[in-house]
Amino acid sequence: MFGRRKTDDVRFPEVEGITLTGEALSLPSAFAAPWNLVVLTFRNEDDPLADQWIRLAERLAADRKLAAYECPLVEKGLNFARPLVSYGIQLQAEDEAERARTIPLFVDRDRFLKKLGVKKPDAVLVVLAAPDGRIGWRGADAMTFEQIADLEATLDRLTAEQAEGEQAPG
Repeated sequence: MFGRRKTDDVRFPEVEGITLTGEALSLPSAFAAPWNLVVLTFRNEDDPLADQWIRLAERLAADRKLAAYECPLVEKGLNFARPLVSYGIQLQAEDEAERARTIPLFVDRDRFLKKLGVKKPDAVLVVLAAPDGRIGWRGADAMTFEQIADLEATLDRLTAEQAEGEQAPG
């Protein structure tokens, strides 16, 4: 759906968040890997779909430098209820690894998505982002074989480009 769309002019928005383990992060600069699969969710019931994307990222990370994050987008007007909202999200987390990679983002959702160059998808938005904010790929909603193949090909291309850049004389 979004995978082939030009992403050169779009950046992952700068945003502050706190993981469910309590670590404050400034995104995208705090992303742990050269490329990071960020699964943005909008409703609690989308968590199983987000988990499928995270499992795919874990499988892809076996051969590549890739980290995965789950970021529920919470309307910033709910800032007053941040501890309660975060606690509710934490109750859904199955283990410490999931809590460490889950970062609720209290943002103006429409503005955040506009900065990503997309309208709100039906369920989840999946973004392959670099720590400098570059977007390498986007997908949405339920996984399809086409999205998986496109993500793998894109990730392989970006990883190869990065390796070539590191080997080039400076």
